[in-house]
Amino acid sequence: MHWLLLAGIIAQPAQLAPFPSRPVEQPPALFDSVLPLPPQPATPAIAVPDAVVFPPLPTFYQDRWLAMDKFWHLSASFATVGASHHLCANRLHWNEPVPMSAALAGTFTLGLTKEFCDLAGPNKHFSWKDLTADLVGIGLGYLVFIHDFK
Repeated sequence: MHWLLLAGIIAQPAQLAPFPSRPVEQPPALFDSVLPLPPQPATPAIAVPDAVVFPPLPTFYQDRWLAMDKFWHLSASFATVGASHHLCANRLHWNEPVPMSAALAGTFTLGLTKEFCDLAGPNKHFSWKDLTADLVGIGLGYLVFIHDFK
């Protein structure tokens, strides 16, 4: 019997509303009132550039050698070499030189991939200085975690 009452409540929710129902106003479209887009020039169906031209860097972007970004590249590469070598050698029990090769090549591949993602990002900038910081971190990671000083 109670389920019939519940079915009636669900079937007719407007009768149980505590306030009279009002029409809901639609919010304005998100970017309609901002600025209209400028007209776009007509482009050919297939455009083949003569050479790849990178846009100039914004004035706010300065790729300095001593920057916090370089510290993060160096420390991330350093830690990744140590963690990946430990994983391969001690947890997966791979025989040398495979853990060393996987740690060094894998970390370099991650750094290179990150730079290609930066190239495709909004700044469109591939930083050789970031890649150099990655290589320094890989070298330090090799010396600390992998190399056997006898």
